[in-house]
Amino acid sequence: MSGDSSIVSDHTTRPKLDVQLRRYHRSYRRRLRKFAHTGNHMRDLVFAFPAAAFTLASGHGDSRRRADALALVRSGARLRDVANALDLPGWSRRIPPEAFVEPIGVLPMADDFTRRIVCLVPKDLQGSAMWFQWVKRSNVLCDDQFALWIAKQRFWHNDHGSCAMLQPLAAYAWFSLAGDAAVLRLMEQRWSPKMRIAKAVAIARDWLKRGLAGLCDSNGRLAGRWLETQRCRGFQIVPLRTPEELQQEGRRMNHCVGSYAAKVASGTCLIYSVRQGTKSVATVEVLPHWSIDGKPHIAQLRGPRNEDVDAAIRSVVKTWLSRQGPYPLVGGDWLSRLPSNDDRWARFWSPYRNAKGDCKLSTQPVEIHHALNQLARYA
Repeated sequence: MSGDSSIVSDHTTRPKLDVQLRRYHRSYRRRLRKFAHTGNHMRDLVFAFPAAAFTLASGHGDSRRRADALALVRSGARLRDVANALDLPGWSRRIPPEAFVEPIGVLPMADDFTRRIVCLVPKDLQGSAMWFQWVKRSNVLCDDQFALWIAKQRFWHNDHGSCAMLQPLAAYAWFSLAGDAAVLRLMEQRWSPKMRIAKAVAIARDWLKRGLAGLCDSNGRLAGRWLETQRCRGFQIVPLRTPEELQQEGRRMNHCVGSYAAKVASGTCLIYSVRQGTKSVATVEVLPHWSIDGKPHIAQLRGPRNEDVDAAIRSVVKTWLSRQGPYPLVGGDWLSRLPSNDDRWARFWSPYRNAKGDCKLSTQPVEIHHALNQLARYA
């Protein structure tokens, strides 16, 4: 766009303008057409700077900024000046019309981000809307480093799946960079921009499940008594739920149960310590028997140094298991049934909420579970 652009007849420009307008979302085409017909510079803006034309025609954003920008457009000002008036970063000039399906909102402005993002805009125009929405949301939910990492992914589609599924992954990245020691200890590995997204999703899933499992209490919401310490014929059956408890059992028994933390956190298995007084005499792994409708069964029952246990201990464990009822963590909604302590779970999330403010965060366990499942499909 320049101050001395020539006026071309409607007969010549209308077909070309129609083609360009069809690239924008149908909800905004009428307003953009009206905007383009108010002057040559406005029509030029529809081609040269889609983000600015979309902002001005849609009525989104600050009205004073729009008025200042519109005056600049009418005077034939430089695109850079129009962008500054609308608080749009330079990289937004590279975003194609297909990307704009909702208000643009706040975009990262840093010079380094601008230099790096311009070469990451997908060449597939049909996937640009999903790409643009996910990059914007990634910046809000974490930071511009995470947004750049998301921008590099290659799963952009025309359906532009809801970017709400990004929140658990963004939280994992944010806590990796800013979390306290207690939260970081639950992570198998901290997020890094060099990490593949499939691996990041898997680690985020384990981290959040470990966090939730570590906040369990026996408040009656779980069928049976799976998370309670119970007595049976002079022995204690003690549930092991946290990485620390599993590691302590592994050291006491001199075997590898400490490595089962991710499985316990995800509900894949349940682990118990069989004790006589204060002494651990056996460790039990319980799994659902998938061929018998998830009925629980003893997958492993091992003594110190993985030795076999005697008949008395084996009989005690079988009796205990027969009293427990159905395996509790079967099905895609098991997180909604895990008896977490709501107050402690809220405190777990409070640093992230305090940092991010009100940006439509959801920390309900079952929603996090569903979001990670959806994201895994893309990853």
